[in-house]
Amino acid sequence: MNNNPNYTLQIMRRFFHWGGFALGFLGLLISLQAQPTGSGTLTGTVTNAGTGATLAGAAVSLVGTNFNVLTQRDGTYTFSNVPAGNYKLSAFYTGLDIRETSVSVIAGEAVSVPIRLTADIYQLETFTVAG
Repeated sequence: MNNNPNYTLQIMRRFFHWGGFALGFLGLLISLQAQPTGSGTLTGTVTNAGTGATLAGAAVSLVGTNFNVLTQRDGTYTFSNVPAGNYKLSAFYTGLDIRETSVSVIAGEAVSVPIRLTADIYQLETFTVAG
């Protein structure tokens, strides 16, 4: 065993230097694992469930994000570079009911989610027209 105080100080410096490096590297690995990495693409077609017609101009969005589009003339939509993860997909078209569905975006993959919008018929109570 070396009783030189400089030797002991050198050993302690090396220990803290490599220990700090190891802890920093471990923290980096944990943070990378905790967050989904990469992005994917989300596509689909919005149709009227009653008629089967494609819906141009339907609003499609990923709830809680800035991903919002209107469908093309053929009823298709595309979201590119969507961070991998789980989302709620929402679609709206005037005169039809809003549809929300869960979707998982996988890094490096394209996910296709067709959306069929319906129109519930609402019945009013009896009313009188007075003239």
